[in-house]
Amino acid sequence: MEPLVSWLRVWAWSPVLPAPLLAGFAPLLAALRRARPDGPRSAARPRSRHHTTIELEDLLERVAAAGALAAAAALAGAPDAGASGYATVLQRVVAADPAAWTADVPAVLAALVLPELGAFYLAAAAAAARRPEVFPAGPAEAVLAALALSRALPAPSDPHVPDAGEYAGRAWSGLLTFVWRTGDGLGDLGGDLPAVLDQLHALTEPLTHPAAARPPTAAAVAPATPASGPAGPPSDRAAGEEQGLPAGVLDAHPAVRALDCLLDYAASRALRDGQMPGDVLNLVAGVVAARGGDEAVAAVIGARLPLLHRRATAFTAAHQDEVYGLVPGRPSPAAAWLHDRHGPGLDPLLLAALDGGQLLAVLREEPSGCAAFRVVHALLTGHDGLLGDPVATWRELAAGPGGAETASAFLGHLALFTGMRPVDRTSLDTEQVWWTAVLDAGLPPGALADAGYFAAALPDEVWLPLARRRTVHSPAQKDAGRVVERAAAHPREPDALLLAVYVLTRPVPEGAYDGDVRRHARALLQRAEALSAPGRSAEAAQLRRALIEAGEVDLAADDDGLAAVNHVSQPGC
Repeated sequence: MEPLVSWLRVWAWSPVLPAPLLAGFAPLLAALRRARPDGPRSAARPRSRHHTTIELEDLLERVAAAGALAAAAALAGAPDAGASGYATVLQRVVAADPAAWTADVPAVLAALVLPELGAFYLAAAAAAARRPEVFPAGPAEAVLAALALSRALPAPSDPHVPDAGEYAGRAWSGLLTFVWRTGDGLGDLGGDLPAVLDQLHALTEPLTHPAAARPPTAAAVAPATPASGPAGPPSDRAAGEEQGLPAGVLDAHPAVRALDCLLDYAASRALRDGQMPGDVLNLVAGVVAARGGDEAVAAVIGARLPLLHRRATAFTAAHQDEVYGLVPGRPSPAAAWLHDRHGPGLDPLLLAALDGGQLLAVLREEPSGCAAFRVVHALLTGHDGLLGDPVATWRELAAGPGGAETASAFLGHLALFTGMRPVDRTSLDTEQVWWTAVLDAGLPPGALADAGYFAAALPDEVWLPLARRRTVHSPAQKDAGRVVERAAAHPREPDALLLAVYVLTRPVPEGAYDGDVRRHARALLQRAEALSAPGRSAEAAQLRRALIEAGEVDLAADDDGLAAVNHVSQPGC
């Protein structure tokens, strides 16, 4: 008998299922139709937030027939005007004919009427800013209008669901970033540049105050009318609106965007040290003092930290702790720079400006991440004293709970990075110095487990004696098969034979010896025993015994002194 749930499913799907599939359920369906003449209930499917009354194709046809202003007026008259789906529609329609849509920005904004549509439109225009036909009259009117909209619209509330405030922020930040970094359109701003900078300062100013205990109560803001000229002063907003931003502001918040944009502007003006605008640096000083621990703020300043380190040395010296400080668990510009995978370059000189003890604390927290990558690169490019004495550094890394694993992870990161052979390295013996130091540091077992990755990083004459010393210290190691494979190429070297012996006597991994290790160790033994007597190493006998005890019992048949003993000791023999 069919379970009830499958019958209900058939009833729910009966309006769309073909008749042959319903044939076996005819009596059931007939009874249900008598009980419910209106048929099965169907839940109304909610519309996607991307749905719009006016489709993209219709809008493109209207632009072709009557121009951008007529299309903008049609959007303003749509029953769902202002819906978020029009952001995508406008992005595509503006990209199809950017010259038509940016020839007269104030007229288009007036035709769109709604601030939401204006924000969507300006963001679409900003996305097309690099095309040569865009903004024939310059981007100044678009920048000022986007800034006015950003101050009038509510701040973005959800980074995963962009709203009009988010699009307004994208518009002015994208346009200004393009202007600052390329110089294109900078002259077009002309006399409007002071008004633009004033608005950016006003937007950033709330970050110079400590975080509010709770989000401020939003005052009513009148609907914005997109403007083509400079917006009014900050006082035209509700009283206290600039104050009391909560902690943890998003990176899409207008205040954070404005800070980012001002730093881009300052960078474009500073060709050498001391040329960054003082008003921008004073604002940044207030921000780092009040909100330097906010993740979004720290990320923005951290992305410019290399530039500040070189072009604003007086500023960074005066704010050493706020800018360069590294406190575990607390965001800071230096921490953001250290952990940024896609940001500015490795910069060993900036790394050397950080406190060595704080940097070691970061490495203990993350011994094989972005910070470790920057540290290893600095060590390889001539900054040998970055962490101080190598032996003392290893002991410091290994101190505390989990210290052996931390030291091993950093050692493995050093091995893997040097194996990549970076083209800008200048220190030729970094690996040898730091590997020797970790062996001399007297660390607990397990602290050298990742040294196996050096098998691909050093020349034989350096690698072999260090690998043997490391194996004596900690026989269990990662990449053991590769280690023994490389040792197998040196049957005349006692270090190679002893290395294989110690690897074979390491703790048994997962109940069985590693097959690769035994195979390469046998190859080494065969090559060693094939040598003539003068070249044969006495350690070959130790390797044979180690192989037999590891399970290669067939080798005992060739060893008169060990055959009886080892056959007795092997289970099942």
